[in-house]
Amino acid sequence: MTVTTTLHTQAAEALAAQLPTAAPLTAVAQPGGATPVALEAAGDAVVASFVGGLSADLVLVLTDLEAVVAAGGTDHGIVDVTDVLRPSLEAAAGVLGVGVLGDARRESASALLADPDTVVFELTAGGVPGGWFALRVRENGTVSASAVQAPVLGMPAGNLGRINNVEMTLTVEIGRTRMSVRDVLG
Repeated sequence: MTVTTTLHTQAAEALAAQLPTAAPLTAVAQPGGATPVALEAAGDAVVASFVGGLSADLVLVLTDLEAVVAAGGTDHGIVDVTDVLRPSLEAAAGVLGVGVLGDARRESASALLADPDTVVFELTAGGVPGGWFALRVRENGTVSASAVQAPVLGMPAGNLGRINNVEMTLTVEIGRTRMSVRDVLG
């Protein structure tokens, strides 16, 4: 079971303050994790990863994503909904410290919301749910052991285990080294 920290709460509040919605949303932590309604709605989510001193996965699920699509002109192909929501995700990531927020993408985030290491917040306006924000902080850049059991990039964890001791050359701007894939992933 994941403990909601001040960091999680600050990230959720920063995101809610920047969301382009008709009514201001309030972030309320869900102590039991994602509800069945949230898991079902997470089939169409905006997901981004943050990499820095602290790494995390961020998920935004809005009940009326089409309103954001229309407000951003995305229904005409001018702007993508992920671009409209990016400032909100950047506000949440800014709480995590120095780092880089990767590209936001629309995809299913049901598995991420179901992960016990993910902290889920319901975004409400006047007591009416407007969506959910979820944050999974990674320890030392990796997902905890309980999350590793889930498929990663469509490949079962067992298949990744087969290449953990394969050594390869990794070139970085500051030098070169040889290490196992397990160490790279760690």
